[in-house]
Amino acid sequence: MDVIVSILILCTFIVWEGSRLKMKNLWVYIASSFLVGVSLGLPLFLLMRQRQLEQPTKVTT
Repeated sequence: MDVIVSILILCTFIVWEGSRLKMKNLWVYIASSFLVGVSLGLPLFLLMRQRQLEQPTKVTT
């Protein structure tokens, strides 16, 4: 039961945070969580989230 709750919480976090940062391919992180586990889904999402945050933003003038 704890694994199911962990995956559901992680999926909610991925959708919420990924949408906020306008990340693409959120399904990859959710699928990896269900297929392998939270031990793959969470670190993979956090890595890609950090890369998204470190990208320079485009400034239009």
